[in-house]
Amino acid sequence: MAAGEERRLSEILIHLLAALLLFTLLRQGTDFVADASPGHIWLWAGIVAAPALGFGWVGYRALPAFAVRAMRGAACFLTLYFLAEPFAIPYAALGPEHPASLFHAHARWVGAALALVGFWRPSAIFAAAMILWMMRELQTGITGFYFSTLDIRNVAEVIAFWAIGFVVIGSARAIPRVRAALGVDEAVLGRAALTIFAAGVGAHLANYFWSGLAKLTLDGGPLSWPLGNRLADGVPAALEKGTMPFAAWPGAVQLIHDVLVWTAIPVNLLALGVQLIAIAAPLRRRWLLLATLSFDLFHIIVWASLGLLFWKWIALNLIIVAALTRVDERDWTALPRWTCIAFVIAGMAMFRTATLAWYETPGFATPHFEAVMDDGTRHRIPNAYFNSSSYQVSQGRLWWPGGKDHFNPSIWGSVLHWDDALAGRNCRVPERAAPAAPEWGPTDALARFVQAHHRQMLPRLDAAGRSNYYLVPHHHVPSAFVADRFSALDKRRIATYIYVMDSVCLGLDHGRLTRRVVAHTELPLYDAKHDRVLP
Repeated sequence: MAAGEERRLSEILIHLLAALLLFTLLRQGTDFVADASPGHIWLWAGIVAAPALGFGWVGYRALPAFAVRAMRGAACFLTLYFLAEPFAIPYAALGPEHPASLFHAHARWVGAALALVGFWRPSAIFAAAMILWMMRELQTGITGFYFSTLDIRNVAEVIAFWAIGFVVIGSARAIPRVRAALGVDEAVLGRAALTIFAAGVGAHLANYFWSGLAKLTLDGGPLSWPLGNRLADGVPAALEKGTMPFAAWPGAVQLIHDVLVWTAIPVNLLALGVQLIAIAAPLRRRWLLLATLSFDLFHIIVWASLGLLFWKWIALNLIIVAALTRVDERDWTALPRWTCIAFVIAGMAMFRTATLAWYETPGFATPHFEAVMDDGTRHRIPNAYFNSSSYQVSQGRLWWPGGKDHFNPSIWGSVLHWDDALAGRNCRVPERAAPAAPEWGPTDALARFVQAHHRQMLPRLDAAGRSNYYLVPHHHVPSAFVADRFSALDKRRIATYIYVMDSVCLGLDHGRLTRRVVAHTELPLYDAKHDRVLP
């Protein structure tokens, strides 16, 4: 390599490392405030606002076409998200007057405004992505219960990282004196922007690659998932959770289930292959385009069969595809290729990376809430009723009663251990030498969670005591065509909320859910008529 080329490569990598350094500092600070010091939220907001305002003069003229398309695609996504997502969660643990709760209650509109400004100024995209990131990270501490950010964290991280890198490059490109002082030419800045873009793409593809590897490391052995997982068992689980898109048509449900039974191993191998191909896709721009589109097709199939809609990941994939169409094949050289691959492999050191791997089973412990009305009738409450916390409630990491009678705790009925998968298939609760200790909770915190939600819902009700909680962009999407009797009830008539834990063995009878309850626990939580947490 000639000396001039070595220098240019060094300059490109310096830009990448600078963007990574700034991103890592913000990442560490954001996680620290969200997890350990939410009272310093306004200090964090000031730190984020400073560079957003300081680089507000940088426009898109100084950026290459692919970067402009990526940033404006991100602006579209962030605007849609902030306008569609109400961020309606119960302020149960910190209280509505806590600085973090006040930030969470109002930052949505600031984020939406910044996202709109982001169509003209990339630094606003940085600030909007950071606000979204912080709002979602705060939700565990605000509610008092685990609130997964799996659906959004990586998306916000990649957008924020791109924005940081592109703003730095755009500012250097827009000021000739800066370029001259640094000795950097236009070509170097363009290649640096493409390298930063490739790093962000690799950090996102890592979610697929490492999820594929995680499936091979489950405790049943490397072949237990591709040869032994029964995706069809997820169909009755989706009916139980109320997320099966075709639940209103039993014939369609049965057909989906039967197809998944007949094609179990090929479907598992195909899903595994689609995820593992992420490591090789960056070797060619066209391969990367096709792989990214195949990931979106994969997400749509998962939604059609189970009701899990990774629509934020779908949006990021579409942004990547749109940006890649503005990258010439000749520009996708060894540096962006191998940068992308390096971040697929090692990006988890700097970005949050999902490892989605579990076994489906028809037998598991499944919680839900029930409402006792003032006339004594009881109604199961759909997870969607909890608005933005529906994802939290649907996953079920709220309270597990312990003892000897229930299946082991799990998330959404998906289990991480082969023994639990077999126990569910055989409808046999694992034997325990001693009663298991309760998990998650505690129950008084769960009661305050429900109390805070009910208080929050009351002013949202119409004259008939109803609200349309289906307008929230749920991650676990509720079945749209199944009658919801609870939605028609006047929520002001709720007398008591009860938490129910059922250990069930599920099946299908001509496309309709069958439930065999092997253990049942009830926990009265909240007297809504007297606004009283129950002991």
